[in-house]
Amino acid sequence: MSYCAHEGKLYLIPLPFLVGVAVAGVLQNAALESSSYLKYAEVPWHLIALLISFALLKFPGSYYPYWGRIFIPHVANGAILRTLWLLFLWFRKPQKAPENDHVDSLAESPDADMVL
Repeated sequence: MSYCAHEGKLYLIPLPFLVGVAVAGVLQNAALESSSYLKYAEVPWHLIALLISFALLKFPGSYYPYWGRIFIPHVANGAILRTLWLLFLWFRKPQKAPENDHVDSLAESPDADMVL
């Protein structure tokens, strides 16, 4: 933001920030639609990968050309903020109990006395 302030372009910050928020949402939805495993995974690896990729996009921000210095770090900031919010929501949701718990299913079945 200091580069934008130095150049007098602070009014441009919200636009790339909102673009980053939208891009992170689209990528998260695409990851969930492409793999049904991700919906019930214990660790949200797709969100961690999004965080790492946008952080790597943000770090060399001062080496981008003129408009890249203004837009790219703010796009990455918006995506990082949205991804952190999605991580917060991921860990806040109630965890689904495993459906195939073999120990409980054997104990509750009427044929539990039989040896398999």
